[in-house]
Amino acid sequence: MYISELTWGVSVDTESMGIVLNIAEKFPFVKHVQIKLPGEPGEEKRASRLKRAAESAALKGYSISVHAFPHINLCESVPTLVKANLILAEAALRACYDINGTFALFHGGSVQGRGNPNLLRRKGMAALAQSLDSLLEYADSYNLPVHLENIYPAPFRSELVRLPSRKEDFNSIIDMADSPLLKFCYDYGHGMIDSPSGEAPPLENIGSFHLHENDCLNDLHLPIGGSGDFPLDWSTELKKIAEAEFPGEVILENPPERLEEALKNVQFIIDNE
Repeated sequence: MYISELTWGVSVDTESMGIVLNIAEKFPFVKHVQIKLPGEPGEEKRASRLKRAAESAALKGYSISVHAFPHINLCESVPTLVKANLILAEAALRACYDINGTFALFHGGSVQGRGNPNLLRRKGMAALAQSLDSLLEYADSYNLPVHLENIYPAPFRSELVRLPSRKEDFNSIIDMADSPLLKFCYDYGHGMIDSPSGEAPPLENIGSFHLHENDCLNDLHLPIGGSGDFPLDWSTELKKIAEAEFPGEVILENPPERLEEALKNVQFIIDNE
């Protein structure tokens, strides 16, 4: 497989769909659009906006996926909060199904507290595993894949643990969750924060990628090739993914004002492959 044959995608919110589609149309290698869910579920105006945005992307021939509400926390352990977050997650799955999405993407979440950070991490992972079991059972009724995205770690000595953020988190989830519908979305920008070598799970467990750059300290969502000192050779990395015949989506996660720059950099890599 060539780099150009990967399923390239772009990330967009509903309000920017027209702008992003106009940009994406200039680059024929783009085949997929990931829509960030707007606001709270059940808000009629926002639901109709999502439907219109999805229809405009589908009419242009793009496949679609959904990025779930970012405030969902699947690492909660308090029963009432677990239930509330699962209700939001299930609503995101239904929204994805209703617009013929191919998968729904979720962040894991976070757990906060004092004491031994390793114990806190294990507590968060146990809660995440339980929430995933419930969410995947619900996803099975729609036959809809779930992609779990890595998040960047909390600051050193923080009382906050974000999950999943390390390679061992992925390994633990693989051991605890038993569903063919579960895959990971590896976000390169998140993985490189505080870890220049990255924290990716095995490729066979990855369903999609998010591509963007930063200064390895902050989540800046710069275009690939745009930061100047990002510790990764994108041409080499993308060639490795393509040669592995990766079947999933490779999504550029940049704001509309930087998206065309990112796409031009991908085009340059493709032209010089």
